Amino acid sequence: MEREAPLPQWYLDEPPLLPFSDFFLKHFWILDTERPLGMTQGRIPESRISDYCARKGWPDDLRELFTHVTLGLDRGYIRWCNKERERKADNPT
Repeated sequence: MEREAPLPQWYLDEPPLLPFSDFFLKHFWILDTERPLGMTQGRIPESRISDYCARKGWPDDLRELFTHVTLGLDRGYIRWCNKERERKADNPT
């Protein structure tokens, strides 16, 4: 957009983020650092998510929702990382 070039189709096809998405994404990226050492593609342990919510002092209903959303984000992120790794292996630069 800064270069006033046409926007790529993948950008135009991207759904808009909902207003509360920033909240979940911000905390997801913080929890991304909680993956087991040496397992950059390992799942974020649910116990780490629970501990994080407890440290934040969030009520039980928010903890449950946050855990569910975070585990879903994590599954999608790992799937994307695996596809990127395969794509790079098929097309080394």
